[in-house]
Amino acid sequence: MSALKQSFSRAESGSAPGANGRYLRVLVLDEAIPFPLTSGKAIRTFSILKRLARLHEITFLCHGPAPSDSVEELERAGIHVQVCGDLPVHEGLSLYVRLLRNLPQTQPYSVVKHTTTAFRSALLQLLGERSFDIVQCEWTPYMTYAECVREIPIVAMLHNIEADIWRRRSEVAGTLGGLFFAAQGRRMERFEQRQFGHAAVCIAVSEQDRQRALQWGAKDCVVAENGVDLQTYALSPEAKESRDMIFVGSLDWFPNQDAVTYMAKEILPLVRKVHPEATFTIVGRKPPSGLRRMLANIPGALLVGEVEDVRPYLSAAALVVVPLRVGGGSRLKILEAMGAGRAVLATSIGAEGLNVVAGETLEIADDAESLASSATRMLSHRTERSRMAQRARALVEAQYGWDKIAAQVNNVWLATAQQPSTARSAQ
Repeated sequence: MSALKQSFSRAESGSAPGANGRYLRVLVLDEAIPFPLTSGKAIRTFSILKRLARLHEITFLCHGPAPSDSVEELERAGIHVQVCGDLPVHEGLSLYVRLLRNLPQTQPYSVVKHTTTAFRSALLQLLGERSFDIVQCEWTPYMTYAECVREIPIVAMLHNIEADIWRRRSEVAGTLGGLFFAAQGRRMERFEQRQFGHAAVCIAVSEQDRQRALQWGAKDCVVAENGVDLQTYALSPEAKESRDMIFVGSLDWFPNQDAVTYMAKEILPLVRKVHPEATFTIVGRKPPSGLRRMLANIPGALLVGEVEDVRPYLSAAALVVVPLRVGGGSRLKILEAMGAGRAVLATSIGAEGLNVVAGETLEIADDAESLASSATRMLSHRTERSRMAQRARALVEAQYGWDKIAAQVNNVWLATAQQPSTARSAQ
């Protein structure tokens, strides 16, 4: 019996609200439809919810755009989708105007951007028309809508401690940008400290994030780590004599842009001094034009962009690199690489939040020279890479399958829904 089925079987012996043969009625609030699976956040959200939709009645409220094939994918998984209109897109001059307007405000920009009259109206209408046992805020900025929820326990899904991302971005930005991002980090920290306490329970992806949430006022916080689809990312043999290093990640997210730039400009040239044939392949959606231009001028760098299936690119690579200097939570890209049987080289921030052992299940280094040295050594020793990859695959099989993660979230939902009404109204 799978971990998810065991979780539900244990819960069936108790009593909890239910509707239409489903165990719970859950309303999930998020920024966008988590499909296609082109970002770590979308992968986590969809992978967990599609499993829990087998057990519960899930309604997913989000902003658009909402491509029909994406909506259909969630509906096929048993998730009812309601879209309240497109979230405004601000670029160029419009974006700078919005950022300037945010300077005197107390809320961080990412919260202001996602606070809309359309979403609030749609949420209030849903709460008035239907009965829900739980409301889950799938991303921290959507905790701003907690004030709309009365006498229903809120679950806050913490994909990251958002303030950490802003703070780390300030550390790698220039002077002016650093000041702006540091200010945003302080605002986000205050926002998280205010909002965590409004949730009946928070779900963090790592123990480090759990401890931070508790320090910042969360009533309760449990860990449900990130995961990997063990069947999709099956162990595959490495291509013979490969000297390819690969990075996989959404390229419209600054931490990934910074990691790719860092690897291409500072690390790859050092590796190619020892292995002139070494290459650096970058796979990910929506690469900005500036990143394209920069990579086009670096020998050995190859920007592939978005692909339907990343597995062939992983199979062709000798080494997966995750040289992140900005980030939070934990990295699905590392778990997927481990599942596919690839050796991984990451920074401490890249490997943060995962139950990994440096030198055993992956390699960790934190400056350009050390990363280049580690990459050079690992490219030279195929047997070492293979042994590390086998240990990594065993780790994800034991700990990081999505069924196990979904079962943990299921247990949180069941326990939270059974809280007495007085505890719910105390929000």
